[in-house]
Amino acid sequence: MQTLIEPGMLGRAFSVDAVLSFALAPLGFLAAGVAASLWGTQVSIVVFGALAATVGLMVFIPGVRDPERGGLNLFDHKPEGSIETP
Repeated sequence: MQTLIEPGMLGRAFSVDAVLSFALAPLGFLAAGVAASLWGTQVSIVVFGALAATVGLMVFIPGVRDPERGGLNLFDHKPEGSIETP
């Protein structure tokens, strides 16, 4: 995130990320309660644990972390047809 966002906007980007994370947490609690009532506690733990492990392992898929590895900086990129100013 730090390599993809302009330094002057980094604080705002982190705050939006944090607010969305906190705002979506109650939906996770709701989903866990509904799943536990429908499937039972043990099945819900296994299903959500497998989902969390799958999402966590996605970082090992080739290409997922290329922006981080390549040092991509979107603010160094000039769009086609743009006029460069000194």
